[in-house]
Amino acid sequence: MSNTSRKRIVLGALIVACALCVGIAVRGELRRNAPEPEHCVLCDSGYTCRAPALLNLATGEIAELEVYALDPRLPDEVDKTRTGFMRLSYGAGVQVCMDAGRSASVILPDKQEPINYALYCRSCRALLETVGTKGYALLDLHAPETLAVYPAREGTECAINGYTAVVHRKTIAAYPGGQTEVVEVLVTGE
Repeated sequence: MSNTSRKRIVLGALIVACALCVGIAVRGELRRNAPEPEHCVLCDSGYTCRAPALLNLATGEIAELEVYALDPRLPDEVDKTRTGFMRLSYGAGVQVCMDAGRSASVILPDKQEPINYALYCRSCRALLETVGTKGYALLDLHAPETLAVYPAREGTECAINGYTAVVHRKTIAAYPGGQTEVVEVLVTGE
């Protein structure tokens, strides 16, 4: 093979690689500039939480990570004395385990889906991009007009409305008889 043929092959490969990079960048920019929805799943939802919430960036689903049960006598008030029971719920694509009066925990899935920009208005897109574009985000939805967002990735520790949220790696038992490492979001109360 001659030097000219090798140069042409290398040049062709470089052109293809550049075209792929430009295509990927344009595709990302098109997603980011997707038309705004009629109702943003964050700022237009009217959803409020006392406890930290977990947002699935790909679906827009929100799960409140409750530590305390609601008081049956007083609407919208928590009862910090009701303990000793567990509750499992499903939200934002994950299972939430509440150990009443102690903690709430979620194990994040290994596969992190990209953000679906079409669900969010431009200001919420910009806010969410500060914490990541894949997977999950922790939210303070106590006062929606002052929405606060935190990354839901290993090493995050934040205080949200009197609760502490920690994202850490832990080892759990795996079937059959082994162990596996997972990333857990753990919320503890006041």
